[in-house]
Amino acid sequence: QTIVEILENGRRSLPPGNKKSKNTTTSYYEDSKQMQIEQLPTHAITYDKCSKDDEVLTKIWKIPLSMCVDSRPLVIDRGKEYVVIAGSQGGDLACVSASGKLLSRTIVTGKIEGDLSYLSLNSHSKMDSIIFVPSYISNNTAASDNGIIHALRLSESNTFMPLWTYTVNGEMKSRPTLCTFGDKSNCHRLLAASYNGSLSLLDAITGELLQLMDALGGAIHADPVLLNNDISNCQNACASKDVIVASCSWKGKVTCLTITQAFMTKKWELDLWTPIYASPYVNHTDLFVILCGVDGSVRSLNCNNGVENWKTLTGNKPIFTTSVETCFDAITDTPMHTNTRQIVFGSND
Repeated sequence: QTIVEILENGRRSLPPGNKKSKNTTTSYYEDSKQMQIEQLPTHAITYDKCSKDDEVLTKIWKIPLSMCVDSRPLVIDRGKEYVVIAGSQGGDLACVSASGKLLSRTIVTGKIEGDLSYLSLNSHSKMDSIIFVPSYISNNTAASDNGIIHALRLSESNTFMPLWTYTVNGEMKSRPTLCTFGDKSNCHRLLAASYNGSLSLLDAITGELLQLMDALGGAIHADPVLLNNDISNCQNACASKDVIVASCSWKGKVTCLTITQAFMTKKWELDLWTPIYASPYVNHTDLFVILCGVDGSVRSLNCNNGVENWKTLTGNKPIFTTSVETCFDAITDTPMHTNTRQIVFGSND
């Protein structure tokens, strides 16, 4: 069924003998999604580039996807041009040139809600990239929900080629986080957070699970954020990085983990007693992290030990968006005094 048919006539019931099975990879549902993808336009819808004098933004082109788009589009420099990768809750992905030309489409299992990430294997040609796509399959019970990481190679012709998949209990709605331990060793790691409260450390090239750490405070919706991803200091197997992970359970646990090429260990943890949906913001120079809670709180923590630097209750809640730090006045757009910063966030109040 197309979206228009569903809106006009309601969703069609599954034919007898084609009901969705938990143990069946190819289902009627997946076949229907594939047919729906094939019915989508094979080219972009373009618009007149001429804008009025009072218009700041001008619509140039659009690419229809099968369902709503909750994840941010990914922009990749391919050397000769930039391409845009976008996914929808229908599980479909589109690769589009910056000029609006539809280059390829594909479909993965599950709904895409978390942001995508990518790894350029050849930093000189920028032609070989791996796209990491988080998705999830919702079943009748939360215990049977599955999160999936899909690794897709983006070929030189900008087509998607499946490499590997990794499945874990619990929905995946956060962006997979990449760690690089030295460009010479070609050691690339991927961190994948799940709604079952676990964090998986994967080999980004092969998809091999190196370690799974649970008991991180409950469901994880926010993106794991690295504190240091400078490869200049990570040329050996003993090199380590720190990552901040925040949970969206009622405890609002925040955990700092130290990561090596093969292991994860806890450095410190703190219960904030408010769910954290917004991804943490890290100041890499002064080493503090800003966390926004659904109760409208905004706080700063010391990245080294988790000690609270300050906390304020804004009265604006809930906060679901990641905060940003600026040295410009948000109202006047003028530079602020030395050592003065503003934290900007959005709330659903």
